[in-house]
Formats: sequence, structure tokens, C-alpha cells
Amino acid sequence: MIQIQPITLPLNQGTITQMILTFRNFATTDNMCVVHYQLLAEDKTVLVTGDYHLTEQQYAQWGSDNAFVEQCVATYLGLTII
Repeated sequence: MIQIQPITLPLNQGTITQMILTFRNFATTDNMCVVHYQLLAEDKTVLVTGDYHLTEQQYAQWGSDNAFVEQCVATYLGLTII
């Protein structure tokens, strides 16, 4: 679970405090991948879901540090990891 700076959603939908990322299936020969994200409330209720497509450049930079991917998705969504 990745802790993020809380963001309150409009219309009393809740406050996002955490992010979970999972990778969609991809082959070892691929040069990009899809990252599925879930944004959760403190009580683990899923408030937002979606997919982020890692670019070829990001995929090449990823290496073995998953924190790099976490930051790519957080930046895309306008979130701050704490």
C-alpha cells in the first residue's frame, strides 16, 4: 500500500489516502506495459480505479526499482507520495 497525501473527492465521495498498483500481463519482449491503479480511502474502500500506460522511455528507465513506476503514476494522477 502506497501512502499518499490525502485528497478529498467532490460530492462527499470520500478522501483518498492510499494507492495500490498492479501490472497487467506483459511479455519479456514488450517495451511498455499497463499499470492498473486503485485509489483507496483509509478504510480500504476503493474510490477510483484506472489504467496508466508506461511509455517506452519510462519502461526502459524502470529497471528493478518499482518506486520509479509508483512515482510515474502518482505524477500522472497529480498525487504526492508520503
